Amino acid sequence: MTILETCCRIIELKMMIKQNVERLKMHGEDYDNLFSETLNMMDELDFYVNQINDIDSRVSIEKY
Repeated sequence: MTILETCCRIIELKMMIKQNVERLKMHGEDYDNLFSETLNMMDELDFYVNQINDIDSRVSIEKY
């Protein structure tokens, strides 16, 4: 996965998480499944952010 693809996926996940939070606020949803789905998205988001940070730190080191 390229950095651009990773960034696009991060944006996509953030939008999906925001939508899930809005759906949770509206009530009437299956809270357990929606909450679990949202937590999984957040874990995936953390994974991608950590990858970007790792790449950024390696690039910073290579500059010097």
